[in-house]
Amino acid sequence: MVPRSTYRESRPSPPLDPWIACFWSQTIARGAEDFLQRVLPDGCIDIIWFGSGSPRVVGPATIPFVERVSPGTTITGVRFRPGAGAAALNVAATELRNLQLELAAVVGSATARQFEAPELLERTLRNYLVKRPPPDPLATALVTALERRLADPVHTVVAAAGISDRHARRRFRHAVGYGLKTFQRIARLAGLRAWAAVPDRRSLSQIACDFGYADQAHLTRETRLLAGMTPAKFIRVAPTIQAISDGRNLQDSGPLAR
Repeated sequence: MVPRSTYRESRPSPPLDPWIACFWSQTIARGAEDFLQRVLPDGCIDIIWFGSGSPRVVGPATIPFVERVSPGTTITGVRFRPGAGAAALNVAATELRNLQLELAAVVGSATARQFEAPELLERTLRNYLVKRPPPDPLATALVTALERRLADPVHTVVAAAGISDRHARRRFRHAVGYGLKTFQRIARLAGLRAWAAVPDRRSLSQIACDFGYADQAHLTRETRLLAGMTPAKFIRVAPTIQAISDGRNLQDSGPLAR
């Protein structure tokens, strides 16, 4: 018997909104087999707790990967907005790319001890982040611009910010973990996922054009690389399946998760 997964998200309180995309939890029901959680790139850094284990940092991903989770496990997490996690943890996001590390290895044991009680996470973060300098405003502005201008060439988005291309790329990589073009690719996938929740009558080729892909073949290649599945399957399962393993592990409700 393959266990089911229940996934929930909640918004942060207003003081944390510039930093935090959401708090989330996932509970794997009892069953005979491990649950295989597919994790998609989203440009974010998370801190997560597996049950009562030590917190770990999940860095910004560039490819999908599968996490094997034991039945009966509850995972708790906080997801930083793109560009905010690096500032919160005082680390270059490039150093965390495609990695999972113990939180203590990133911020030191003394700081990590503040996060040993996930049930107090929001209060802990309010006390912790008030002492941190804010996220890089240039990186934050570029994240927003790229998410809104999915079909525009990256160089035109940078030019509109009124800063040199080299300077923008350096600061963006430090804050987000990879280059502007890679982030735009991931933002397109997120846009496609959001559209899948309320699809309209547009064809797949029209969707490809509207989301900035060169053509339908380009969309197909990108979806296979970033989500590990065809566009048709991704669009079909995105609104209702949170974790995927050969189509077996179905989510009760909610969006695809990180």
